[in-house]
Amino acid sequence: MPTLSLRASTGLDFPPIACLIKDHASKFLDDYEEPIDQAELLALLQAGEIIVVDDSGYPVGGFWFNTPIADLSVEIHFICQPALLLRAYRSGLIDKAIGRAFKIYGVKKIKARVMTSQNGAIWLLQKMKFKQNGLLRNETRHFGKVVDVFLFELHRKFYEKHHKGNP
Repeated sequence: MPTLSLRASTGLDFPPIACLIKDHASKFLDDYEEPIDQAELLALLQAGEIIVVDDSGYPVGGFWFNTPIADLSVEIHFICQPALLLRAYRSGLIDKAIGRAFKIYGVKKIKARVMTSQNGAIWLLQKMKFKQNGLLRNETRHFGKVVDVFLFELHRKFYEKHHKGNP
């Protein structure tokens, strides 16, 4: 069984991460053909965000954080091969990614917006002690469907108290 580790992203990570996004999209629509926004994804990957790789160095997931809002909060975005989500959590990689975000950005909290149908992401956020603090009805379009979104947040003080990977 391959090991997982974290590293900074490079532009070479675009094709495998784009494939992960397209695979995710295909679960919602059988005929999904919308192209991945290459410029947006490349900008994120070239920013040196966190990529989860297997022991061969192949990208199997990633974490991105938007620009901090007045040093108060940053929003997390992530994608991971579903089969590896539990391993990434148990190995402490996700805790390290969260700790890195608190350390690098110096924010008071990390926020997440998750579609109500994304059970794996909801499970992961709850395991990481994010607290659900809202529901936005008919908030966004996801592959042509209007969907609801849960709002989650994790405060730095709570994280530092309850996680082993303190920033």
